[in-house]
Amino acid sequence: MNPIFPPQAVPAAARLLRLRDGLAALPDFGPLYLQARGIGGGLGKAIRTFQPIFVEGLDFAFDPDAGAGFSIRDLSAIHAVKAGDGSYFSGSLEFEFDDWPQGLGLHLMPDEEGARRLTIGEFVASVPSTPLEEEALEVWRESRRKPAPMCPCCRERARHRARFPERHPLHAILHHALVHRLDLEVRLSAPHADLSATFSPGRIEVRDGYLVVSDAPALHALHLDMARLHALAIDTTRLDGCDYAFLRLFDPRGMATFQILCEDASLATLWREFCESAD
Repeated sequence: MNPIFPPQAVPAAARLLRLRDGLAALPDFGPLYLQARGIGGGLGKAIRTFQPIFVEGLDFAFDPDAGAGFSIRDLSAIHAVKAGDGSYFSGSLEFEFDDWPQGLGLHLMPDEEGARRLTIGEFVASVPSTPLEEEALEVWRESRRKPAPMCPCCRERARHRARFPERHPLHAILHHALVHRLDLEVRLSAPHADLSATFSPGRIEVRDGYLVVSDAPALHALHLDMARLHALAIDTTRLDGCDYAFLRLFDPRGMATFQILCEDASLATLWREFCESAD
């Protein structure tokens, strides 16, 4: 009788020992949901493939077709994460930078066209890595979170925004775009990552202090940490011969977190009215 051995647990994640292995494999993963994360929230979009261009001497890699790029200089780790039970995604690659939650997530989507040449499991088996359990990964990330203190007045306002996101004028601005089926050009631009996405809001949700905006097919999504949304700036701008209403979001340190454009400069007046009539 053959001895019966209990199945060995498969680690939830693995840290790559060489960053270049993860960078070289990017075109092989096929369709992805790409999400850039920053202090003020996250922006995500579905893309067919991610093929950033690496230029010797440049610290930033960029894929113009995907409208996405990231800092090679500031990249501190890459984690390969297996798919959770019942997950829509087939695993992920997580690009980690110096200040958590700043990051770039590459989540493998269903591959209906057969474009994927490499799965997460096959990739981890082919490169040097260190296994990690989920708890260890979270501890590692929290150890890299830099404190972002607020004064008592700002802290109280942040609690109010997080508790009642639907009362913020930004909710009214996004709801107006949903009702009128307006296309919004959203950009997260930060030293660690740059991601742009254009979509028409189809759903707005309030979730644990976040304002979550997605399109009807759920191929794009914007997650806004309302506690970190300290101020808005509304202007107009002209790009490529077109006039836009231009909205910028700022965190409590005065750093821009997101930009939102809509190809109708007259909306800037309406957006200001939403702000003036807010509680």
